[in-house]
Amino acid sequence: MAIVSTQVINEVCSVLMRKASFNERQIELAIDSFYCRCTLVELDRDTIIDLLHESALTLNPSPKLRRGTLKLAPLLPNLGEGAGG
Repeated sequence: MAIVSTQVINEVCSVLMRKASFNERQIELAIDSFYCRCTLVELDRDTIIDLLHESALTLNPSPKLRRGTLKLAPLLPNLGEGAGG
């Protein structure tokens, strides 16, 4: 099961509202999907270090951003037509 911080969920929802024009119901479905498909954690230094040592935190390096990125599409539910366009 994927491990996701609550901060990531907050940021994803913010982007979905601003850039993809998701409505409140679509955001609720996305949040529910995270809770069903992921283990949610509040991140602090010790948690991040523990995850790294357990190899549970897998990031795909992005040369453009020079930091890790997560692929979120598989975590989000199919919200139907009209979202984002």
